[in-house]
Amino acid sequence: MNGKILGYAISAIGILALAMASFPSLQAMVGVKSISGTMLTIAGVIITVIVIMIILKIGHNTKQEVKDLPVYEGENVVAYRRHHKK
Repeated sequence: MNGKILGYAISAIGILALAMASFPSLQAMVGVKSISGTMLTIAGVIITVIVIMIILKIGHNTKQEVKDLPVYEGENVVAYRRHHKK
């Protein structure tokens, strides 16, 4: 869960970099005049894409697996019980 929150925060930084590249007034307001708009665009796209890939990977790893466990009566299997693996 913390990885997703961190990923969203870093992704917001990438989107902010893209916004600063698009709007020079925002870049002046933040106080980053020494970086060119092209560099901000490249950095913003790279950061955003990498973080989105990380978020998607984390999302796939947190899915619950359902496993059928046998219920024994003596040595015989009489039923199966669903078990959600965390």
